[in-house]
Amino acid sequence: MIENIQILRGFAAINVVLFHIILTASTYNQTTNLLLLVDNFGSSGVDIFFVISGFIITYAQSVNKILN
Repeated sequence: MIENIQILRGFAAINVVLFHIILTASTYNQTTNLLLLVDNFGSSGVDIFFVISGFIITYAQSVNKILN
């Protein structure tokens, strides 16, 4: 199960990086026609990180209660 969370974290990180590349390229008047296909997904990367963080905090607390 945790391996799937790591894959989702990677997906979210790539989304955030692509979002910043598109934003920086537009600041310098560069075109990113290929990356514009994923432009809408980029801003969701941060939201995915928040959801993963909430899950990991809850999961760690539940494992801690079981072990103690």
